[in-house]
This record gives sequence, C-alpha cells and structure tokens, in this order.
Amino acid sequence: MAARRGSLFWTLSAAIFAVLLLAVLLQAVVVVAVIEPYNQHRARERAERVAQEASARIASLLEIPLPGGLPSELTRIESLAAPLLVFYRTPEGRIVSSARRPPGWRRRHAMLEGRRLPWPDAPEGSEGRPPTGMRRGARPPVTPLEILARAPVLVEGQERGEVVVAWPRRRLSVLGALPRRAFVYLPIALLLAVLAGLGVSRRLQRRLQALEVHATRVGAGDLSARLPAGDDEIGRVAARLNAMSERLEAARAELQASEDERRRLLADITHELATPLTSIRGFAETLLDPDIAIAEADRRRYLEEVLRAAQRMDLLVGDLLDLARLEAGGSPLRFEPLDAVELVRHRTEAYRPRFEEAGLSLELEEDLGGASGQIEADGLRIEQVIDNLLENELRHVPAGGRIRVQVEDAGDALRLRVLDDGPGFDPKDLPHVFERFYRADRSRSEPGSGLGLAIVREILRRHGGWVEARNRPSTGDRPGGGELVLEVPRRASAA
Repeated sequence: MAARRGSLFWTLSAAIFAVLLLAVLLQAVVVVAVIEPYNQHRARERAERVAQEASARIASLLEIPLPGGLPSELTRIESLAAPLLVFYRTPEGRIVSSARRPPGWRRRHAMLEGRRLPWPDAPEGSEGRPPTGMRRGARPPVTPLEILARAPVLVEGQERGEVVVAWPRRRLSVLGALPRRAFVYLPIALLLAVLAGLGVSRRLQRRLQALEVHATRVGAGDLSARLPAGDDEIGRVAARLNAMSERLEAARAELQASEDERRRLLADITHELATPLTSIRGFAETLLDPDIAIAEADRRRYLEEVLRAAQRMDLLVGDLLDLARLEAGGSPLRFEPLDAVELVRHRTEAYRPRFEEAGLSLELEEDLGGASGQIEADGLRIEQVIDNLLENELRHVPAGGRIRVQVEDAGDALRLRVLDDGPGFDPKDLPHVFERFYRADRSRSEPGSGLGLAIVREILRRHGGWVEARNRPSTGDRPGGGELVLEVPRRASAA
C-alpha cells in the first residue's frame, strides 16, 4: 500500500491558526504589559488631581454649607472626572457618595479599603447587615473597587475626613475593556478568519497541485501540458513553465524532424548510389565474362558508361559533402566586395555554349535603375549559386525553350530571377523543390545529384538571403513557366 502523500493544506491551515492564536496572545501581552500599566499610570495621575480638587471643595462646603450638600458636589466632581468615582469618608467612617447613584448602587460594589460598604438604608451601627426584606445570607453582586488616590480634607488645619478616588476594578483588563457584545462577535470573527485562512490555503494548495501535475505530465513526456498563467508569483512560475514546455516541445519536434531527415537522407543516398553502382557492376561483370564476345566498339562504350556512372557518384558525394559542410558551418564564408552583376554576366556567358548546344536560348536582363551592383559576399559561393541555377535549367527545360536571367535592385538587397517557358513546377512539388535529393517524377532519369537547389538555399541562408520557386501563368502571347527568385543582401549578414 502506497504511503499517504503529505499535503500543504494542513500545514498552511495549522500555520494560519497558529498565527491567529499568536496574534491574540501577543495583543493580550501588549495590552497587559504595556497599555494597561500606561493607562493605570495616567489614571493615578488624574485621580491625584481630582482628589486634591475634591478635598478643597469639600473643605469649603464643610465651612460654608451649600444647598444639596456633599452628594451634589460629589456628583458635579464625578461628572467632570468620569469614569472615576469620588467618595468622602467622614471622621466617623461613614461614606458619602454621589447623589446621582440609584438606590442600591453600593450593593453592586465590593470593598472599599478592606470593608464592605453599608447598605443604603441601614441604620447607624448596622454596617454589613442586609436591609429589611432581603433574605438573610443572601449576597449582593460584587464588583471590586480599586482605590487610585486619597486626599485628606483639612478645615482650619484639622483633618475632617478624607476623599477617596476609585474606579471599578477589572479582573482582566483586556476582557474588562470589551463590551459584552464583543464576547459574541470575537468568536465569530475568529471563526471567519480561520475559514478565510482555510480557503486561502485550499486555493494555494490547488494551484501548487496543478504545478505538481504539470511537472508530472511533462516528466512523463506530455509536453502539450499547459498551466493557467496569472499576475502573481505562482502565475508567473506557471507562465515560465509553459514557456519551458513550449521550448521542449519545439526542441523535440525539431529533433524528431532531424531524425526523420537523417533517415530519409540515408534512404536517399542509398537510392542515389544504387543506380550508378548497379550500372558499374553490370558493365564490369560483362567485360570480365570470358564467354561473352565483345567488340572493341562495345567494349569502349561499356567503359564510357562505367566512367559516367563513376563521375555521377563523384558528383553526388562531392555535393553531399559540400551541403553537409554548409549546414554544419564547417565551411566558413569569405566575404568581400564584388560586382554581382559582372559575376552573373560572366557565368551566363560561360554557360551560353552549353545552352545553345541543348537548343535553348539564354538571355541576361539588367534592370538596376542606376543602382550599383556591388554586394559583400563570398564570390565563390555566389558563383556556385548561379551555376546550380543554370544547371537546373539545362536539365529541366526542353529544347527550344527560352531562359531569361534578370538582375534587379531590391533596396538593401540584389534580386536575381531565373525565368523559363518550360513546363514549370508541379504544384505538389513546389514545397519540396529545395529539399535534398528531391526530384520530380518526370526528372528521375535526368542526370544530377538532386542536391543543387538544396545547396543554393543553404548558401543564401548563410548570406542572410532567401530563394523561392514559383510558377508563372501564361498571359496573352507570353507563355507561362517556372521562376526561381533569390535575394542577396548588399551588406554581409552571415547566419
């Protein structure tokens, strides 16, 4: 049985709960250790001032009584000193409090200076006894008072009691400062915070699980797997993983295409070499058979066929090695300034006798519009491009055809067109014209290695140029045919 896999959900949930609990504890510590002592200090300072003021006011009232007496004065003082409570203790120990307190107020307070306050309606000397009508043994609700300050009441230098300033003592300041509703709302708020944290944890866990699933699929070879991207950190990681998957997919497709190309190349080489080898072996066996009488003329013809087959093999191997060096970059280009128009003119004149011998018309048309024919290129390679294009025309245009070579200005490049009025290209052959060993069915019997146009494309690619094959439709008195168009940059831009 497989071990249960761990999940970040519980880890994150526990972390959120721990953070909330720690935040509550820290808040309590801060309140108890910092805020509450500070409030106590401020309250005591204020209570000292209130006690001094109340002592002076009560002393004056004891000298000159006013209507309302001490309770009214204590009420006025407490209204200005709220939430502080002000009491006056007489020399006899009786406590006088504010007149605004409702009956039974003192029953809701605990001890003041260590003894229980007397009941409001208790007769003198009956301190601590419950009033009439209250069950004996019953204890009123208790809220302790905390004394903050005292001040003696002096009348003509004699102490006539004291002022006591207190406030309701809270057993726990943090909870005591909260309203009662907070004890309902606080658990709800904590519950909502925990639920929100769990939701965030679940969402984060799902996104991380998506990353895990994506990595698993990519590791298993499924490079089409993609993740939803986003603007946050995980979304940017997902975008980078998607880009990595796309690059891996493209690299695998390229590798597969390269492998397919290698296999096809081996098959093409085998096919191309099989024909001349078969021819050489057949003629050699015929010449070596003593039972076959061969005339001298036939013997010479057989030897010429063997030589022609050997030359074809030599051409094939040479072109193949040349193409391999170009594709691998093993044959560096030597860029130099040269007059491309003069080079085209020179190669056209060199091929003209062969075209005339094949019954073909070869024409050169220059249309530069006053522009220069100067370019920076490898002269030998550009010459090879022109030769391969002209060789292609010699092999595929039937006798009586017309071939035109046009040189045009293309701004930053020089354009060369080779047009003929031959049968043109079969539409299904156009995408494959520049592939190695590709020859249309009708030209399978024609001589050549099948690498000429592939070499042309590779040379131009390394110069930063391009080549394209097209068909020209017939219009009016002008017949259609094939067209090869290429451009060579004027300035060196080797690939």
